[in-house]
Amino acid sequence: MGEIPREPEEESGNIENEKSTDDQIAEIETVISSLRKSKPEGWIEKMLELMNQSQELRKKKLEEIKIQREELAPKLEQAHKETETARKKFEQGTKEELRRWGIK
Repeated sequence: MGEIPREPEEESGNIENEKSTDDQIAEIETVISSLRKSKPEGWIEKMLELMNQSQELRKKKLEEIKIQREELAPKLEQAHKETETARKKFEQGTKEELRRWGIK
């Protein structure tokens, strides 16, 4: 049978510092696809191991997204308040302008 493709981490040392989580997941999925096609000896075990790695990376990605949401929530709330304030000022200015022109 064919040779088992190398894991993504083996290709360049510490891959986590070099590639994004999405890139790592994509690379693992590529290796899994290759394993399915070539079916070398021990491919099922290797594929399961890679699927577990992919799942862990997906969990990591979800945690990163949750943290980003928590960090952005106050900024979004502040932007919403500022938008509402600006809208109210605009509406008030428009009403005053209409009054000046004699339009109610």
